[in-house]
Amino acid sequence: MRFDLPEQPPGANPTGLTLEEYGGNHIVQQLGDGVYAFYAHLQPDNPMQVEVGQELKKGEVIALLGNTGNTDSPHLHFHIMDSPSPLGSNGIPFVYDDFNLAGQITAEDLEANLTGGGPFTIDTTDAGPQQGLYPLWLTVTDYPEK
Repeated sequence: MRFDLPEQPPGANPTGLTLEEYGGNHIVQQLGDGVYAFYAHLQPDNPMQVEVGQELKKGEVIALLGNTGNTDSPHLHFHIMDSPSPLGSNGIPFVYDDFNLAGQITAEDLEANLTGGGPFTIDTTDAGPQQGLYPLWLTVTDYPEK
């Protein structure tokens, strides 16, 4: 767990980071059986007060989305891995039980708005509830409360 890195200015690629700073402020959660979850680019100062060793529950807010580490825009980097080392582990495939697809951003719109600072256009053509899938790159999602 790390929460001491500052927010990066949106639209700028950070320089001078050490390898340990690439994930920004982050949490590594042990899920069991040698499986870990990685939540990265979180806000500084651990506003949710999660502590090392704390047992987390499904649906619990554990951090706030930020723009720390090797990132040029606010987002959550999440992956499942086979060791507690975010950069020294292998990724493990997974799917979400369910989520809501709000829409998708085009790669062209992403590039134009990261450098220009404007809002993103979200294509809502395939928006709606999804099950048993993994959201792909450039998807905007939200997750129903249970």
